[in-house]
Amino acid sequence: MVEELLSPVLDSWPRPLALDFRSYWADHYEPGSSPPFWLTLPETIYEGGRLGRPALRSDATVQLLRGQLCLYFGIRILDDLLDGHALRGRLSLLPNLFLLEGERCFEMVPGLSTTFISTYRDAVRTTLAGIVRVDELHRDPEADVESLLEAHAHVDAVLSVGTMAALELTGRQGEILRMQVFFQEMGKASQILDDICDMEEDLAAGKTNVPLRIALGPSRGGERSLEDIRTSYAAMLNDSWKSAVEEVAEECFRRAEEVSADLRFFPGDKYIAGYRAAIRHALTLPNRTERVVLGVWRIIPDSTPGR
Repeated sequence: MVEELLSPVLDSWPRPLALDFRSYWADHYEPGSSPPFWLTLPETIYEGGRLGRPALRSDATVQLLRGQLCLYFGIRILDDLLDGHALRGRLSLLPNLFLLEGERCFEMVPGLSTTFISTYRDAVRTTLAGIVRVDELHRDPEADVESLLEAHAHVDAVLSVGTMAALELTGRQGEILRMQVFFQEMGKASQILDDICDMEEDLAAGKTNVPLRIALGPSRGGERSLEDIRTSYAAMLNDSWKSAVEEVAEECFRRAEEVSADLRFFPGDKYIAGYRAAIRHALTLPNRTERVVLGVWRIIPDSTPGR
């Protein structure tokens, strides 16, 4: 799906730059995974619950999905660069190119209001501010779990843009606020899933993520050093910890179910069930990097779309 949607964009770039991106994506793509819900949902809504074959997609659907995908990659690659990942040379140009291309795609969607671009830009600003806030909280021993999860919810703002556009195009503006809440709650759950798999990696980078903070319990004024946590946290990953992590995730799912219960053409129950099963499985094998639910891409590698 990525190649199909992005080929026209990549073909318009200098060939070496397009090859660099294809190499980057090949290193990050998880074979056998289906597209994440934030990429299929705009089409589901716009087409009234029907998912057509790619060759039969309308121009509006293609532009919606391409714009959402460009926005995702713009933020994802930017976050990789900010985290110090080895993305040098031409790859440093990709975030700006993808963000500009994503904006152009939404401008080309027939019937979408000219003011929608402000929605696009607001989402980018919210996500960038969220990334900074998450990094700050990861390194703050006094930060609580809820504050960290709320910051992650802001990071996922860019993943809802295509869905917001589809709702506007189908005259369902009244559902936008509830859908944004759904994305926020699912972003939190997605982050919990990623964090379970990344506890050792995050600790090595000087971060204490959500499951680690649950294991450590209430702050004690930062008296524990990262080295102390690294050597002792594994013993805390017991059944009580697993139950506590599930309880935090279930609160996210409860709010997501509440706001999405009567939305039309919206398979929210399917999405929630997939994430719920993935979190339960991950808790049996913490610190394993495998992804066990179809449709879940790592949203933004170390900071979160998504989740």
